[in-house]
Amino acid sequence: MYRFFVIQLVSALLLLGLVKAGFVTMPAIFLLALAQGVLAAILNLLWRAPRWWLPLHLGFLPAALGLVQWRVSPLWYGSLFVILLLVYWNTFRSRVPLFLTNHATLSVLKEVVGERSPRCFVDLGCGTGSVLVAVARQFPEVECMGYEVAPLPWLLGKIRSQGLPNCKILLRSFWPVSLSHADMVYAFLSPVPMSRLWQKVAQEMPEGSVFVSNSFVVPDTHFSSQYAASDGQRTLYLYDIPHGEAALSGRQLGA
Repeated sequence: MYRFFVIQLVSALLLLGLVKAGFVTMPAIFLLALAQGVLAAILNLLWRAPRWWLPLHLGFLPAALGLVQWRVSPLWYGSLFVILLLVYWNTFRSRVPLFLTNHATLSVLKEVVGERSPRCFVDLGCGTGSVLVAVARQFPEVECMGYEVAPLPWLLGKIRSQGLPNCKILLRSFWPVSLSHADMVYAFLSPVPMSRLWQKVAQEMPEGSVFVSNSFVVPDTHFSSQYAASDGQRTLYLYDIPHGEAALSGRQLGA
């Protein structure tokens, strides 16, 4: 995420310097802002940053300049802040942004669920509930439980899970919750909490269960197997509980 702000900050400082020096007028600023957006989008592609950043790069600076020129009411700024707060909530402290599982990875995950046949599937930091709802629909015999601390994603997940008696999404942190009832736990968080999370799942999950991490490995711990999504962007890392020292293995599903 820092790359997004680095690109935008450098471009904004450059434009500000040109304005202060009197080299450009307001119409020229908008043209430069549009050019900066295109450049940022190109860099986004070259750095293989998330594709959903593209429209943000293209419109970020032009939108900011437009808000300044059109004297938008402060109420809109406050509303936007509240929305962002409801979406990202605890990100500044947990350092875990909102990551959404894409369709290719979800397809592989459902294959893993089908192979492992868990009785209870738990999604830690379930976001908008896309994974839970998909698993609950395809496997009605599996109890699906999710935990999310951000109010707006939780609400969206709660709405999406309506009509699925085997799917439950709670607005709370998963850290104080015991995982002793879960025989498959899924997480798509960030590198930051992985060591602490592994200690939790290894201590609490029952023998024979499995921990599935999307994209992020547990430091200094060998995964039992890995499943690569067909789009080549994400990989699922599986850690059997208790974790053995077996040789690493890999598979390609959904190709």
